[in-house]
Order: sequence, then structure tokens, then C-alpha cells
Amino acid sequence: MRKAGTMQIYIWRYVKMYNAVGIDVSKGKSTVAVLQPGGVVIHKPFDVPHTSKDLNQLSEYLSSLDGDTKIVMECTGRYHFPLIFFASG
Repeated sequence: MRKAGTMQIYIWRYVKMYNAVGIDVSKGKSTVAVLQPGGVVIHKPFDVPHTSKDLNQLSEYLSSLDGDTKIVMECTGRYHFPLIFFASG
């Protein structure tokens, strides 16, 4: 007979964990926060202006993170389009 916690540990071995990036989008800039699995803060919230240079730097930074990364952002009218362009490029 198994203990109640044993099954939970067994299941967690097969759950894929991702870095989580949350982006709060506004007109001229976005605020970005990055967490590792388990809620460990990789980077405290920081602002990114919507300029080519800064969005390229953000894209490079997010690409450099170890492991798989999922990005969540709000769709605010059309203000999120520059971020999608640089994220997919």
C-alpha cells in the first residue's frame, strides 16, 4: 500500500516545468518579470521601452534563459504588436 504523498511525487516527476515571463503591456513601454519553476524570481520587474534596440535586447535575454520559457502578455489594443514581432523574430 502506498502512502498518499508517494503518488503525488510520482506525478510531479512527469510534469514539465517552464520559466514564466509575464509582460504588462502599455503604449510606449512594457513591464517584464521572469520567474523560474517554483516561483523563484530570476529578474524583478523591469521596464522595456518599445524601441528596436530595447526589444532586441529583451529577445536576446529571454532566449538566453536555461530551459523552456513561456511568455504571457495582455493584448491591449495594438500595443502588444511590437513585442510579438520581436518575440517571433
